[in-house]
Amino acid sequence: MKNLLFLVLLLFSCNKTNDQVESNYIQKTIQYQTIENVKSNLSSLDINYFDKWSELKPVVVFIHGGGWAIGDKRNKPSSKINLFEDLKYIYVSINYRLSPFPYQPNNPGRILHPTHVQDVAKAIKYIYDNIENYGGNKNKIAIMGHSAGAHLASLVATDPRYLNEQGLKTSIFKGVISLDTQASDIFYAMQHTYEGSDIYKIYINAFGESPKVWKDASPINYVNKSKADNWIVVYRGSQTRTTNQLRFVEALNKSGKQVIGIDAKNYSHAGVNDAVGDLDDTVINKTVVDFLNSVLN
Repeated sequence: MKNLLFLVLLLFSCNKTNDQVESNYIQKTIQYQTIENVKSNLSSLDINYFDKWSELKPVVVFIHGGGWAIGDKRNKPSSKINLFEDLKYIYVSINYRLSPFPYQPNNPGRILHPTHVQDVAKAIKYIYDNIENYGGNKNKIAIMGHSAGAHLASLVATDPRYLNEQGLKTSIFKGVISLDTQASDIFYAMQHTYEGSDIYKIYINAFGESPKVWKDASPINYVNKSKADNWIVVYRGSQTRTTNQLRFVEALNKSGKQVIGIDAKNYSHAGVNDAVGDLDDTVINKTVVDFLNSVLN
C-alpha cells in the first residue's frame, strides 16, 4: 500500500500542467520529428526565447519525468520559466514517446528502451542545429531532468551512441543536472526491488525483463566514455535509492568529472523538481543557479 501511494503521488506530481505562465518569453512549440501514427505532441519541444537579442544566450534543456510512461514538457513550468527568463537563458522543454500507462508489461509492441533516449537525442540534434535562430548559443548547452527525465538526461550525456547517431558528441553538454533518479543503475535498482511491486512494474514496462537491457540502459556504465565533465546529482529517498545515486556520484568522480552532490533528504520526490526556480530555496535552486552560471558563462 505504501508503494502504491508513493506511485500515485509520483505520477500525479509529474503530470500536472500549467499553461498560464506570465512571461516576457516567446514560447514556440516545434515538432522535431514526424512519426506515423504517433501524436505530434510526443515528438515536440517548447522553446522559450526573447524576441530581440544582441548576443547569443546560454541554453538549458529540460526533460520531464513520469516513469517513462506519463508526463509532458509543460509539467509545472512556471517557476523554471521565470527562473531562466531572469537569468537571460533560452529554456527548452522536450517531449518523447512514452511507454504505456496503464502498464502493459506483456505487450511486445509497446514503447521500450531505447526509444525514449533516442527521441531525446533527436530533440537535442534539432536544438543544436536550430537554436541560434532563437538567440541561443549551441556551444553553451546544459541539460537537466527530473526522475525518469534525470535518467534520460544522464544517459544521453554519458552513453555516446545516441548523440553519435545524430552526428553529435556528449561534449556539447557544458553541464548536466540529475534531479532525483534511482535509474542511474537500473540493474542495481532491480536487484533491490521486490518482483511484482509497483516500482518493479515501472521498470519492466519501460525496459523489459532482460538484465542485459537493464545494464545497457544504465548511465553508470558509460561515465568513462562521456565528455560531459560538469555535473549536479540530487539524491534522496530510501537507503537503497540513495545508495544507487551515490554510487553514480562516485563513478563520475572516479572518471574525473566535476560533481556536486546535493543531499535532498528533507525534500519529497516532487519537491526536488519544485525547488528549481523557487527563489526561497537555498539548497537546490541556489546551487543549480550558481552551477549554471559557472559552466555556461
